[in-house]
Amino acid sequence: MLKGGERLKGHLENPRLTELLKKGGWDYVVVQENSSLPAYDTDFVSREVYPYAHTIDSLAHAGTPDVKVVFYMTWGHKYGNIRPRKGYPLCDTYEGMQERLKTSYLEMTYQNDAICAPVGMAWAEVREKRPDIILYKQDTFHPAVAGTYLNAVTIYTTMYPRHFQTDFDAGLTPPDAEFLQQVGQNTVLDNLRLLNIQK
Repeated sequence: MLKGGERLKGHLENPRLTELLKKGGWDYVVVQENSSLPAYDTDFVSREVYPYAHTIDSLAHAGTPDVKVVFYMTWGHKYGNIRPRKGYPLCDTYEGMQERLKTSYLEMTYQNDAICAPVGMAWAEVREKRPDIILYKQDTFHPAVAGTYLNAVTIYTTMYPRHFQTDFDAGLTPPDAEFLQQVGQNTVLDNLRLLNIQK
């Protein structure tokens, strides 16, 4: 329906998106910016990301006043931003990029009184505790199966903030699937206030 890898600004130029948001009937609208841009400097993000996030949030609420808008905090690229910003070395490392993404997505969340799906925070936890789990595809920024599984658990828990158990393992080993389930759920449930989530 929408173009992959697109900026929020570009999505807003797609009449199909604005038509669907205005039509309404949504429980949730999940908003994700291009994976590189929210990791850039504050001036850039304030000018090129936040206004478009706000416009999408406003359109979603115009069509569905009680919709819950979810800002999907992405994860740092494996070795730092694959599209580094000249003169801004902070995003040249995974750690710097991830911290900047966290700040940008939380600020979008607070500015719009939305909620945040802390996928990037969950990835950081897995990278630290289980570096043997392969989260990235070979391109070092798209998610492999384990990354996609962790994303799904984290987003589901953001929408339905409670512990759950599932036998679905997406072909992962049961211990790895269980570990990812626990990380995704706990990253949300241990940070409800930070993520602006009301239980």
